[in-house]
Amino acid sequence: IVLRTGQKFAFGLAGGLFMLSVSSICGLPKFAPVFEQSSHGQKPSGGLRPLLFKYRRPFRHNHRLKAYFCIFGFVLLGGGVLNIGLPILFKTDFGGNIADWGMIMSGFQAGSCLATFLLPRCSSTLMHQTIFSSSFLALTGAMAILGHLTTYIQVALLMILFGCGLTLMHIFLESLIQQNSEQMHMGKTMSLLTTYRGACYLGTILTSALVLRVWSPQLLLLAGSCLMALASFLAQRLVHASPSCNNMKPNTRCSPGIFR
Repeated sequence: IVLRTGQKFAFGLAGGLFMLSVSSICGLPKFAPVFEQSSHGQKPSGGLRPLLFKYRRPFRHNHRLKAYFCIFGFVLLGGGVLNIGLPILFKTDFGGNIADWGMIMSGFQAGSCLATFLLPRCSSTLMHQTIFSSSFLALTGAMAILGHLTTYIQVALLMILFGCGLTLMHIFLESLIQQNSEQMHMGKTMSLLTTYRGACYLGTILTSALVLRVWSPQLLLLAGSCLMALASFLAQRLVHASPSCNNMKPNTRCSPGIFR
């Protein structure tokens, strides 16, 4: 549409469709029992402060939720670095053949499928900090050597590790966030998680694009490797410092598995 009709028309059409969807949602009926039980059924308070700080309520006394959001941010940052660093590395060092790129993406999808099989076993047998630390360390090593590979087959095999690690952490953390969020704040938490995910991806991609004007893709991936190493250290400290992990006996899990 942008190529045929112009950018202004495309943006206008997108805005019109968005307003139509908002109008449709606002026009949906809301049943009385649901309205009474929902936190939105309360009388809204005016002013700018409630509008700006209403999403602080789920985190006010929930330290575990804060820790999981912080760790999830590092996962999103690592994925954003990979999303912009890998295509540029592939184009500059491997010629940009679309068939070879399809092989690389197939490796990532294979790793994602592998994560869905490993996650139930890992969540029921390993402590949370062990899963976080080992996954971040694996991503640290993968990003460090990605820029030094010479064939697309090697990159495709390494993408299995990326797909497994990023998908496992993504699903695991999102499930923990839902598990540790209060029922009355579930809507606010998931809405904030969606915004948080988009902001982290967008910020990382824009920052990486600016960094690539000065650095090479190899240096960008190396910086991402250092970021994942820092995330491994912080994840272990954050989870260990959460109230649910204090006063625990050695060799016990922080909380039972959630994927049994």
